[in-house]
Amino acid sequence: MDRVADGEPPAGGGDGTDGSSEETGPNDGAKDSALRETFADFARGVPTPVVVFDADGRIVRANEAVETRFEYGSAVCGQLVERIWPTVRVDELQDLADVGGIGSDSDHGVWMDRDGNSLTFDVDTVTVDGRTAYAAVIHDVTGHVAAERRREQFERIVQTIDDGVYVLDDTFDITMVNDAVEAMTGYDREELVGANASKLASEETLRKAAAVSDSLIESDSSAATITTEIERADGTVLPIETRFSVYQFADGSWGQVGVLRDISNRVRYQETLTALHDSTRELLHVESRDAVAEQIVETARDVLDVSMAAMYLYDAESNRLRPAATANVGDTTTDHSPVAPDDGPLWTAFGDGERLTDRSGEPIELTPRTTVPATNATFIPLDEYGVFVVAMTDEDWAGAGTAELVDLLVASAESGLKRVAREEQLRVRDRERRERNERLRQLKRTNEIIRRIDGAMVDADSRTEIEAAVCEELVESGAFAAAWVGRVEDGDLTPYAWAGDATGYLDDMDLSLSTGDEPPSVRSARSGEVVTVSSVATDLRNETWRMAAVRRGFGSVISVPLPAEEGLYGVLTVFGTDPSTFDESMQSVFAELGETIGNAFRAVETREWLAADSVIDVGLEVTAPDDPLSRLAAGTNANLTVEGTVTRGDERWAFVRGDGDDPAVESVADGITGIESVRSLGDVGVDLFEVVLTAPTVAGTVVDCGGRLTALTVTGSTATLEAELPTTASVREFVDALARAHGDAELRSRRTRTDPTHGTDGLRAALADRLTERQRDVLRAAYFSGYFEWPRTTTGQEVADSFDVSQPTVNRHLRVALRKHLQLLYGD
Repeated sequence: MDRVADGEPPAGGGDGTDGSSEETGPNDGAKDSALRETFADFARGVPTPVVVFDADGRIVRANEAVETRFEYGSAVCGQLVERIWPTVRVDELQDLADVGGIGSDSDHGVWMDRDGNSLTFDVDTVTVDGRTAYAAVIHDVTGHVAAERRREQFERIVQTIDDGVYVLDDTFDITMVNDAVEAMTGYDREELVGANASKLASEETLRKAAAVSDSLIESDSSAATITTEIERADGTVLPIETRFSVYQFADGSWGQVGVLRDISNRVRYQETLTALHDSTRELLHVESRDAVAEQIVETARDVLDVSMAAMYLYDAESNRLRPAATANVGDTTTDHSPVAPDDGPLWTAFGDGERLTDRSGEPIELTPRTTVPATNATFIPLDEYGVFVVAMTDEDWAGAGTAELVDLLVASAESGLKRVAREEQLRVRDRERRERNERLRQLKRTNEIIRRIDGAMVDADSRTEIEAAVCEELVESGAFAAAWVGRVEDGDLTPYAWAGDATGYLDDMDLSLSTGDEPPSVRSARSGEVVTVSSVATDLRNETWRMAAVRRGFGSVISVPLPAEEGLYGVLTVFGTDPSTFDESMQSVFAELGETIGNAFRAVETREWLAADSVIDVGLEVTAPDDPLSRLAAGTNANLTVEGTVTRGDERWAFVRGDGDDPAVESVADGITGIESVRSLGDVGVDLFEVVLTAPTVAGTVVDCGGRLTALTVTGSTATLEAELPTTASVREFVDALARAHGDAELRSRRTRTDPTHGTDGLRAALADRLTERQRDVLRAAYFSGYFEWPRTTTGQEVADSFDVSQPTVNRHLRVALRKHLQLLYGD
């Protein structure tokens, strides 16, 4: 080589005898020769670099390995050791020779050459001719130092990781453990290293590990995992997971190196999760929201070990959160009353739909009136159903998986509440469907009964027969327990017909309309409205009629007024065996039945009247200042003559004629209550008007009481009238009815006469049987409005307008009615 390190090569020859930079003595040549011979003997065959340096640290000889390794060659001779290897101190090398010499076990130290390689020196002292020199064997330990550093780094990593690391030999003796293994097991390292793994693991675990190791060796797999338990120094059991691999020793045997992981939190989490699932699975069988709340709170207490848990459910009707279930509330100032809007964190969490956490410390305030002994609490909204409150210590909250478990519990609560709500809706719908079907069946059955009653009423010849037929048909149908009909007479409700077990009940009843204890029948007679009692058994002690009904097995009752034209004919009362027999649809059916019975009574009375050979003519003077026609007469300062009336629904039409030239009827009528409209009939100068009335009138009362108005003149507040009554009618009751409805009524005349138009063979009786109600109404309206006058005072279109029908329809009704009249006159 031409250079020494990165400097110029030393002057002189490569043998180290020439070119020395320092002076030499006269005997130096001989001495150097001796040293070289000694070095040659020492270094011959040594494959590692070897140098010899004197006491001053000057290199006097270097073997070929120095040239091969350091590329210095013979130029190194004569140079100072510290120049060639700047980090090396000669005195330290000399100390190494004094300590042990070449081949000793002493620490030789590590130095760096100019290229950054790590070197060690084995130094020994040699003596030649009494002169001390030093022979040094130089070792390049760069790879070893790097490996040692890596080993140290690995050991540092092993000692700092949380998982335990261990090494086992082929007999499962422990050869190495890290600090984590000590912490996990409770044993010191000295107690573990050298001991057999059976100190920690069971025989079964070791057999399993041996089998897995054999499998790894045979399959050339890299690693395997076993989940098991180890026994700690204190005798407790620790669940662990170990992942290990196998490695081969120089003698061909196999050992294990592995990692131990404490999975107690994981196992605890899985056990808790399983318990949570088992508990919440029971939610599939609960049928109410309160039961869901109790199950969730109980699970929170038993599985999560909470400090406190509670569930509040939202009540839409009261707009409150009500406490449904609580656990571990302890001795508190808790007022478990419903929570109103904006009343503390419970409502805040529910209203905002977001979780709310209170870490203010004990006690936790749920509402201004409610506190619980907990250090913190979380308020979790449950969708639209309510709020779940759970309190734990900070340590419990920080536990592995605690937050996730709470979330699962909340999800189970919401799912359970939704399922219950859905099933409640289905049950309600199913119940409503069944009830609707039952109502339809009952309604159908009732309609069949009504049809039979209608048939019986058609065949009946008297009011008494109708009353008896109605009661018998209702009871014989099997749908009702009893029925009876009472007539209003002299301030009492007098029973006239009954069926079922009504006799005994009626015997016990006071049916006076002035009694304080009013049965449904009396209330209906007094009010003129349908009265229904769904449950007879309610309030038994305060109303005596209820006990009498319950004693006979009656569960519900309905009383229906039987309307007459003026007042009531009476009341139909029907008892059911079950409560709520008479729902809204049944009430409507019976209300219509009451109307039908009233119409049947009127039809019978009409037939009886028309079939009679005689009538009673009466003349009266009635003081009726509130009669709309009286006010119209006063307003026009004229005498008004009522030609006739027609009833249509709630309206009554009066055909009125004035006695003046221009009574100004239409303009005056606009300001009179009870007059819907006024229409002039015919041309100008014809004083005939159609007056549509909505308030009671004298003319209407006469018709409602079963009379036929033959003449009526209204002057101011007085109405003078003549009417026909059937011979079966009570003239006194007729006069009293007019007096009750309008004012003073004075009977001016009365006589009974024979009328050839009456009787079974009379024209009126025949027409009553042949004309429909609409045909009679249209014919009367046309007659009284002047349609048949010549010239006509009203047209067919005007008559049609009064009935809100087309003119062809009116024409058809009139032609049919006239044809039936003419058939009576000219037919066979």
